[in-house]
Amino acid sequence: MKTMPLPLIICPSCGYHITAGALAFGSNEPNEGDISICLKCGHLSAFDANKRLRPLTDDEMIAVAGDPRVIQLQKARAKVIKP
Repeated sequence: MKTMPLPLIICPSCGYHITAGALAFGSNEPNEGDISICLKCGHLSAFDANKRLRPLTDDEMIAVAGDPRVIQLQKARAKVIKP
């Protein structure tokens, strides 16, 4: 998993300031439509063409709901982040 700096991104759910990300799957940088999981609250968003976070579309919500990769990452996040 490669970690990379990101321009300041604000989680739309909790307001967490995201300044870096880890690319779990795919290319070397986030692409439009790639899913983001907030490290602090676990909120799922998607990157837009400008590398900003946007809400998931209905189709994206359905697609990620049972995605084993997203479930695995959420479980790993829950083990290290305590409320």
